[in-house]
Amino acid sequence: MRQLHPQMCRRRPPNSKWQGKNNQRNLLRRFRRLFGTMPSRSNNHDRTRGGTFQRERSHEHLKNKTNPMQPTSIQVNSTLQKPQWPVKLNLVPTKAPFFENANMLLAADCAPIALKNFHDSLMSGKRVVIGCPKFDDARAYAQKLAEIFKQNNIASVTVAHMEVPCCTGLKWAVNKALELSGKQIPVKEYEIKIGGEIVEL
Repeated sequence: MRQLHPQMCRRRPPNSKWQGKNNQRNLLRRFRRLFGTMPSRSNNHDRTRGGTFQRERSHEHLKNKTNPMQPTSIQVNSTLQKPQWPVKLNLVPTKAPFFENANMLLAADCAPIALKNFHDSLMSGKRVVIGCPKFDDARAYAQKLAEIFKQNNIASVTVAHMEVPCCTGLKWAVNKALELSGKQIPVKEYEIKIGGEIVEL
């Protein structure tokens, strides 16, 4: 029986250059199989050089689908609510045309989800600003609102917050902003219950 040289029987160390390259090749093959950049031989997809799909043929395939999905048409009453963006208090500018002579609605982030008829009962005809005093700084909210009140003619402010204690920071921010700005603006406050009811405070 032929005896092998001891060097031939020795296993390669795990960190050898040869094994590292082999592992890279295996990972590359798996990646290409998962994401389709290099289909297996049994796959009939067209490939270009480098293993990527032909973009033109992919577009033709999408165009030739028998039942393409149609976009959903949503009817919006534009007389009740005018388009506005952004709406997050941290993102809205302190001076904006949509704030001039506007009825502002400052609502908690959760309010439109918790209140079923949020748009009809609170939002119609108002300029909406949303925020969450639990995850943001209520003092920064007060400073931002104070600048908005100073630089725009706000007709009224409606505050809609959840019944949880942390959410009442919105009303505190409005009161502090009025104090800092020196403006006299009528304010309404609504509390939205966890069960979806709304109460004017």
